[in-house]
Amino acid sequence: ALSGLKKESAAIHTFSSILRTRHEMILSKKDYSPKTITLWSRAREIVSKSPRGKLVVESSPPDATVELDGKDMGKTPVILDVPVGRYHLHIHHTDHGAISRLVNISSIAKRIRVQLEFEGAVDLCRAIASIKSEKSQLLLKANWWPWLAAKLRIRKLVAVQLQLHAKRPRLLAALVDLEWGRVIRQGWFEVRKDDETSIKKDSADLARFLVTGQAASRMKTGLRIGLSPSLTFNKPEIQVDESVKLRPWYRTWWTFSIASGVFMIGGIASHLVADYYSRQSELSTNANSRVETMDTSHVWLGVAIGGYAIAGALMATGLVLHFTFDDSAQEAEESAVVIQPAMGQGSVWLSIRGRF
Repeated sequence: ALSGLKKESAAIHTFSSILRTRHEMILSKKDYSPKTITLWSRAREIVSKSPRGKLVVESSPPDATVELDGKDMGKTPVILDVPVGRYHLHIHHTDHGAISRLVNISSIAKRIRVQLEFEGAVDLCRAIASIKSEKSQLLLKANWWPWLAAKLRIRKLVAVQLQLHAKRPRLLAALVDLEWGRVIRQGWFEVRKDDETSIKKDSADLARFLVTGQAASRMKTGLRIGLSPSLTFNKPEIQVDESVKLRPWYRTWWTFSIASGVFMIGGIASHLVADYYSRQSELSTNANSRVETMDTSHVWLGVAIGGYAIAGALMATGLVLHFTFDDSAQEAEESAVVIQPAMGQGSVWLSIRGRF
């Protein structure tokens, strides 16, 4: 189709993306036109001359199937030698789920290690991110907490649970240190039915307690939610997607605000100097001196106007660069995460909110 539209370079590029992982593929003269076969041959030649890179894929547990751009490349651990470029990597295990990510392969060998039992259960691509668990296990496995910290790249988490199945419904909350798997503080209220105002007040009191440590009068503390305070873990190594990028300093509004402020101050100072020379010109009795002083005033006024213009341009540029940056992949070191178990459905829902 691309060739028919006289876009041969695009057609060759498309064929090359297929041949990167399917170099043995041959087009039949019976099914394809001579022109298509010629383009295919040119694409094969380009791929054969392309620089190559190595990708090492390991998983725990092993024997997971590795697919690169949809092509089965074997079982983990596996070492792949393919042309450099960006690929779609899919790793799946019959018992421990699957993960997918985009990887950039360069001339420098790249190593990817995945903990499938955990990462295969985490689904962050849904409108409400979720962690799949067995129906009999409503709480997360204790050793998954530090993995969750590394995956979401956050340090602390607020776990909230509404226990409606109990004789006396409870609203529980805990502040958890994800990096080391320990509960910092935790508390709960007995829910008063049909009283929405009281529930909102209790929720606010719980939030205040988690932040400040000051418990309200009705609050009970010390109930464990999913983790024992004595549990500790070493922070796990986890593969971070290369597409995750922090906002660079030159795309933040405050960088340009500082520069804009400097030029604005310079413009104001220049304006004051211009005003000074203008007054000196009015007071001067010598015609030549008056003209020279007025010229100096005009020069400083020009400098002031230039400073104002640069300050405004810097501020506008900073705002444009700031608000056009994709914050979806920004590291949320200050994020608040709420986990609320979905009772009886065998899953735990995550609601992730962050601020920059």
